[in-house]
Amino acid sequence: MLNGCLRLCSTIGKHSCNKRLRFIQAKENLILTGSPGTGKTHLATSVGFEACKTGLEVRFYRVSNLVESLEKAWKEDRLASFQSKFKNVDLVILDEMGYVPFTTEVDELFYQLF
Repeated sequence: MLNGCLRLCSTIGKHSCNKRLRFIQAKENLILTGSPGTGKTHLATSVGFEACKTGLEVRFYRVSNLVESLEKAWKEDRLASFQSKFKNVDLVILDEMGYVPFTTEVDELFYQLF
């Protein structure tokens, strides 16, 4: 499937791919929803790969890992340093959102990142 996505993008040209990624420059969200196993992660990864090909800075996180790192940075008084990692990132892909319960503190910290 990934090869099919990349071939499609190659066939329609780089300019069209940039056009399809305009939600990034517009600072809009792309939300993929669906049942488990329907390809949301695959599609998000493909979008991230295409963004990388155009020179954008991209990060992919499983939300559970991101929350764990965020909470650890907060407890170790390294929050500012942790948050600075996101300053020059054009696209952040958050996978498996909604599977992890947040504490009130982490919930507030998480939404301050973005």
